[in-house]
Amino acid sequence: MDRREFLGSAIGASLAIGGLLRLPSSFAAAKPQIIDTYKTISFTDGEITVNNHLGSLAQLHRIYELQPTNLAISNAIISGELVNSQFLGDYLSLDRLTDLSAKILSFNPESPEAYSQSAQIAASMHQFEIANKYLDIAKNLNGNQDDVRYVELSILQATGKNLNEVLSLRKDKALASGAPEELVPYAALLADLNQTELANSTYLNALAYQYKNPSPFIPAWICFQLGMLWGELAEAPNTDLASSWYKKAINYLPQYTRARIHLAETYMDAGDNELALQVLQPALASSDPEVSWRISEIYANMNQSEVSAQYLQLANTMFTRLLDKHPLAFADHAVQFYMGPGNNPPKANDLALLNFQNRPTNRAANLLQNTNSAKTKSFS
Repeated sequence: MDRREFLGSAIGASLAIGGLLRLPSSFAAAKPQIIDTYKTISFTDGEITVNNHLGSLAQLHRIYELQPTNLAISNAIISGELVNSQFLGDYLSLDRLTDLSAKILSFNPESPEAYSQSAQIAASMHQFEIANKYLDIAKNLNGNQDDVRYVELSILQATGKNLNEVLSLRKDKALASGAPEELVPYAALLADLNQTELANSTYLNALAYQYKNPSPFIPAWICFQLGMLWGELAEAPNTDLASSWYKKAINYLPQYTRARIHLAETYMDAGDNELALQVLQPALASSDPEVSWRISEIYANMNQSEVSAQYLQLANTMFTRLLDKHPLAFADHAVQFYMGPGNNPPKANDLALLNFQNRPTNRAANLLQNTNSAKTKSFS
């Protein structure tokens, strides 16, 4: 089954990291072959950046324990934990965010900002019904319209609703701001709508942004999205181009777990299992089960069945833990696992149904249809 059938529209974390000022205003189509124009430039070393980030985040948690009504601190923690999840494959961050949301609402029961923040947390875990309830409360409390609309747009985009309206708003925001945090969600929606060339040029404009703060998080994020565009979403995939973008993302941020997984897959597809293994091994420290899953496949390809089985069991254990706590956040990725080496088509079908009920997009519908067919075959 084509891996692209399993991809869902992810809600982008708010990555307002550093001073983001302006971008070139032109949206003229940029050819994908100009990748070499955007060579890795002088940003802060990725490992140093991550260490500094983790230290700062730990300090924020300590401060918030002493100041639980300080919503500026909780807002910074949300952004930091979403960075951990998106870049570092640290899914324990979702547990910490769950606890944080309960504390935010407990200590700030009449604050619209508290409900907006809890809505953002819920949406990041694909708990869209809960997020919308929090947003309704924030509105009733006369909350900041921009804060509410920010989360609303992410939910609409993730669930495939009112996309023409979302596209228009995303475009207006991207043109008005010129900053990556507006350009990237716009480009991601263009990619979902199969407007590949315009998505590509929009991502490239975001990558060309003139940074004051040389943090590598955002350029790494953009490079990864470009890899996804050409490797997973384009109707005519360009594996070499995708691989180049994944490499650039890792050059910016060596701890970028998802980029390592996708780069390793390109090597596996090319039959270079040794290189794929080298790319994945540094990511074993993460809590992303797909790392162990792909390493299991690599060892299977190398006819090392016992080692493969060990990593497969590890992946299964990790998926089970994540699905027990955050089923909506991981349903779509887990479907592919249980349709493949996890060898449990009925469970894959249940997860695909859960995913479709939560976000009834065309992609989710196709996923459910595929698992229905596989489930039927498994019982025949």
